[in-house]
Amino acid sequence: MTHPRKKVKKPEPRITRGVRVRGWILTGAAVVCAFGFLIYQLYKIQITEGVYYRSLASAQQMKDTTINAVRGEIYDATGKTLASTSIVWNITCDPDHSEGLYTTADDEAKTRTLVTGVCAEVSEGIARILTAGDGSDGAAVDTASQEYTDTYNSVYAAFSKINSQYRMLASKVDMPVANAAAAFIKNYNKTHDGVAISLSTEKTYKRTYPYGAFAAAVIGFCDNDGAGIYGLEKSYDAQLAGVNGRSLSVRDANGGDAANGDATVYAAQDGYNLTSTIDANVQEVAERYLEEAVKANNVSNRGTCIV
Repeated sequence: MTHPRKKVKKPEPRITRGVRVRGWILTGAAVVCAFGFLIYQLYKIQITEGVYYRSLASAQQMKDTTINAVRGEIYDATGKTLASTSIVWNITCDPDHSEGLYTTADDEAKTRTLVTGVCAEVSEGIARILTAGDGSDGAAVDTASQEYTDTYNSVYAAFSKINSQYRMLASKVDMPVANAAAAFIKNYNKTHDGVAISLSTEKTYKRTYPYGAFAAAVIGFCDNDGAGIYGLEKSYDAQLAGVNGRSLSVRDANGGDAANGDATVYAAQDGYNLTSTIDANVQEVAERYLEEAVKANNVSNRGTCIV
């Protein structure tokens, strides 16, 4: 008769003091490394790259607006205006601060994806207003026209630059058009939860010449930025142009000026006026007879006469 063998219980492994010490050392080293890495990151953010992050925060929280100086006028010897400045408006957008135009992936890269539906709706509304050009909502605009199509594509391209803080939608439009665009965006943000489209209107100026090409060889003209590039406009550009100012204010959630935020304003210095020695009446007579002489003598190029 055989008897079953008894199972011998193996002794449990004993953790020696040396093993415990090594474990404590490794744990302590891991904590020190983690703490050191945290200190390094804080040092990097606050000291090494502090200027960059402070400027980034300032750009997100503060709105810096240029206050354009009024260009001086040019008069003839009797006080008639030969070149003047009229007030117009630029319409700009800030896609970077327009929540609702994009979604952000939940990863370290913060990759943004354009919400095409919102971009298309907003672009259509603004394009209708700009195409109409009369301060209306543009409901009657023919959306099949080339003018509307070009305007829509331009506006959509501007809004779709979701990493940009400044994009021009329209330049030098009349006040009713600028007001209509601002009202459309305000209403859109109000009626769409979670959407905050940032749009701004800024006052600027347009150079006009009441007498057209009259004495153009002397008066000259300005470029699209308002800088003199010919004639008196160029020769006296520094005196006529003036000095632009700035306005620094706190942004609201939509990227505009906060309702109760105080703005720091550096006023613009308007340009000087210029009085020439040209008499508009005498010059007009001279140019009229010169035009007749050019036609009578079959002049192939042109004639110029300044009195």
